[in-house]
Amino acid sequence: MTVPYGQGWAARWYARQAAAGRASRYSCYVDITTPARVDECGVHLVDLDLDVVRTWDGDVEVLDEEEFEEHRFALGYPEAIAKAALRSARNVREAMTAATCPFDGEVAGRRVSSFTAYEEIRLGHSDAPLS
Repeated sequence: MTVPYGQGWAARWYARQAAAGRASRYSCYVDITTPARVDECGVHLVDLDLDVVRTWDGDVEVLDEEEFEEHRFALGYPEAIAKAALRSARNVREAMTAATCPFDGEVAGRRVSSFTAYEEIRLGHSDAPLS
């Protein structure tokens, strides 16, 4: 998972298409969130309903816009938070569509190769150290 400092999103990439679940439909799934806060207990953020996804066919979509609008008023999202979430969704969608970093395949490729190396070591299939 990528949680960039000062940004309002958290992204997951899937290495291969799965038979079920999110990875069956999407190669990249981005939750629009409040900017992450880090302290001694971990990373804290709030999911703000909106999601931006890339399908395995390369299509980019924004999901859950109706849910966001419903919760925005029902839960009283502050206007600044709501505007920031909409801006983050737009920025992520544009970056994903244009295939700019980190949605250009480079970050996902590094993460997948690191995970593959980790799995090989964990399962005893390799003596290579993680890079």
